[in-house]
Amino acid sequence: MKKYIYFTILTAIFMSCSYGVDFQIENHSSKPIKDLSIAAFNTVYIDSIGLNETKIIFLDFKSDRKYTDGGFRIKYNIDTIKYLRGFGYYSNGIPPSHNFIIKIYNDSIKIESVFD
Repeated sequence: MKKYIYFTILTAIFMSCSYGVDFQIENHSSKPIKDLSIAAFNTVYIDSIGLNETKIIFLDFKSDRKYTDGGFRIKYNIDTIKYLRGFGYYSNGIPPSHNFIIKIYNDSIKIESVFD
């Protein structure tokens, strides 16, 4: 519960300054995650996420905004295995949700959209 309160407070701070999407990424796998990227019409990167570590990244929708429709893609590596998954969407360059919680496990990924 404390994580969600912390995430909400951070999101409020970020959203007051800029327009985009926050991704809270939690590593619940048994190995570190390497070379993670989340893409829409632009891309944000994280070099690594350690075991049981959580990182928050922001995908800016204001700068270089494109009035198109599309979805998000997450790519990452665990050991030598590469993972790719599409999720969510945006329409006319506007995402319906400004927060996603992404939980990565050994054999699956759970993505929750937190609507405003």
